[in-house]
Amino acid sequence: MTAIKSFSELRDLVREKIKVKGAVPAAVIAPNELKHIEAAVQAANEELIDPVFIGKRKSIEELAASNHINIGAFKIIDSSFPLPDTVTLAENGEIKLIIGGGISPREIAHQIFKNGAGFTASGKIATHIAVLQTPRYHKMMFLTDSAVFGNPDSAQKVTIIENAAAMARLMGIAVPKITLLAAVEAIYPAVPVTMEEAALAKMADRGQIKNVLVDGPLSFDVSISAEVAHQKGIKNSPVAGDPDIFVGPSLETSYGIYQAMVLYAKAEAASVIFGGKVPIATSFVTDDVRNVYNSILLGLHLI
Repeated sequence: MTAIKSFSELRDLVREKIKVKGAVPAAVIAPNELKHIEAAVQAANEELIDPVFIGKRKSIEELAASNHINIGAFKIIDSSFPLPDTVTLAENGEIKLIIGGGISPREIAHQIFKNGAGFTASGKIATHIAVLQTPRYHKMMFLTDSAVFGNPDSAQKVTIIENAAAMARLMGIAVPKITLLAAVEAIYPAVPVTMEEAALAKMADRGQIKNVLVDGPLSFDVSISAEVAHQKGIKNSPVAGDPDIFVGPSLETSYGIYQAMVLYAKAEAASVIFGGKVPIATSFVTDDVRNVYNSILLGLHLI
């Protein structure tokens, strides 16, 4: 499989796969914004998913009707607790994809994974991964973690890297290039994150994190531009100017980059919580219906 270069390529691949396997049973959690209903109905009309809407029945029906969207053919589960009810369906094998509706990715992650909930396999940790496409960059960008971990420690960052690399391989990238973002590209003992990221990069060099190329700390400008990297004296990096995966030092950084890319750079986007029993297609307030649909495509590709 060659690397997927665009969301249109992803759509074509998913459509071919679904032709063989059939529409995927999916749950849409609390779809209280029009874009969630529109994206789910679009995917259903293309016979990609067989959706069930979970939330306040009256609100869902009124929102669809007021926008002239026919959802009469789809199941609606009237629920005051749509997220726990959706998780139960996933754990029972009744659905294969969760589509986040009016509940934020951060809240979904908090509710599903709190108190050692059994939504992930033993020893596994789920993380949030976004995929971005912009004409300003020469390939798809993977960004993590914008929703699950606020300030991940070193062990959690290893999992964040490994999950993102696993997903990149499913997108056709055999050996993903990973940049560990920081405010500076130098290693300063007074800036602990630079020390931590240098150690993670060395772990990858020694094969403790397998089948990846990792460099860090690297600032965002050095990461994304070979010219800037050269101007700053970074000449031997296997990653600078060409990363597949951008790993933020904190949720604040990753979330901020996502919002800047989508809201101001007008990047096309998709995102999922990856590593649970089923993929969770997520979206943020700034995402439009196209990005919600893209997240559904991404979730379907990962099944």
